[in-house]
Amino acid sequence: MGIGKRGNQVNVMNFGLTKKYREPKAHVHIPYCENKSMTGTAWYASINTHLALGYVMLYFCRGSLPWQGLKAATTKQKYDRIMEKKMNTPTEILCHGIPDEFAMK
Repeated sequence: MGIGKRGNQVNVMNFGLTKKYREPKAHVHIPYCENKSMTGTAWYASINTHLALGYVMLYFCRGSLPWQGLKAATTKQKYDRIMEKKMNTPTEILCHGIPDEFAMK
């Protein structure tokens, strides 16, 4: 939460984007790498940042998201399963039980 004049402001951080920047034993900077796979947390990832924020808010209200805990043989398969679950979960199911204050009117 913000403080002072910004006491009504909520600050959200996605710690899924954090990573070590120094090698733990030698304490030297880990070099930048290119051509890596997805950056971020697959639970909240979307092509629309506002949709991702909506997922975070739903997570706060529900305590979980339908695509959490999905298993797959590879990381790519897991990401594919998460995307499929996101695409196929109706809004009515995703938002079931959410307080009326979040309703689109």
